Amino acid sequence: MTTTKTSTGHTLTYRSRNPLWLEIGGEAETMQQIPDAEIHAFATRLGLEWRGDVADETTLVLGMPAGAIARLRTEAVAAGDMEQVRICDEALGGDAEAILDCARVIADAKAQEG
Repeated sequence: MTTTKTSTGHTLTYRSRNPLWLEIGGEAETMQQIPDAEIHAFATRLGLEWRGDVADETTLVLGMPAGAIARLRTEAVAAGDMEQVRICDEALGGDAEAILDCARVIADAKAQEG
């Protein structure tokens, strides 16, 4: 879990249970109360991007930046991980579950980097 406070005092929380969700914490807080620039900056720090998609009033939907899955695929090929290569191929083809799987792998790697 990664948490940050915005300049407006709101809490953004990123949890690995769904690496494409960004939760806004605190009572009665909604994403409309947080400057878009701060959401974009936090998502970028996580290696993701926000395109303005909202799941509900307190959950934003993040996306994989262009090239992130392709880079993961290249690393999987180099490591000989053909199962991950297959998943990346499915993700690059637009499979939502495969995209989520790749996002988890990328998020875990970022968390280990520190």
